[in-house]
Amino acid sequence: MSCSTEVLSTKSVLLGHLFAVIKPIAPGHTEKIVGMLMESSELHLMAILGSEALLRETVDKALDCLKSHRAVNDDDNLNNDKMILGDELFPIVAEREPALCAQITGMLLELDVNSLRSLLVNKEALSVAIDKAKYEYEKQLEGNHERKMTLPDDVAERLYEAVTEVYEKNAAKITGMLAELSVDDIQLMLESPAKFKQMIELCRQALEDTHQWIAE
Repeated sequence: MSCSTEVLSTKSVLLGHLFAVIKPIAPGHTEKIVGMLMESSELHLMAILGSEALLRETVDKALDCLKSHRAVNDDDNLNNDKMILGDELFPIVAEREPALCAQITGMLLELDVNSLRSLLVNKEALSVAIDKAKYEYEKQLEGNHERKMTLPDDVAERLYEAVTEVYEKNAAKITGMLAELSVDDIQLMLESPAKFKQMIELCRQALEDTHQWIAE
């Protein structure tokens, strides 16, 4: 029991020393970095304290780890923000362009969050953005018309099956709407669950707004 207490006390002292030397190097992150080192052996902690190069290397690696973790959280927050902004954009676009509301909203959501927020508080700028997206979509539609008309059977089947798993009664209508996309866009969408969910929800909303939705 006394041995265990002595080891714990030694580690506590070493961690205390590390806190003191790390604080000037990484202010604001000291507690997290020391917390990451708590599982290290006493020998490793001593080695860090005895080598400035190893100390710097350890701190840099810890900061990179914290930065990566923060980036993942930022991506999650960004996706959530875009979903909220998409919900605000859709009815506005649907009022102006009911036939292309899903496609145009999807194109607008490719913008960054700050640009989307600016559009939502500037009706004139939003109107211009909607017109531009419509023009670009129709231009793309013309260029890809032949390719869309020859949608490979395996891609069409995958698309229909994926939609059926979510909205069985409305699968045919939603598949028809999504089939307006290019083959490449459809394949990318099928490989991205988040993008697929976003697009079929936009289709669902369009069908509801035009009273074509069948209750599931």
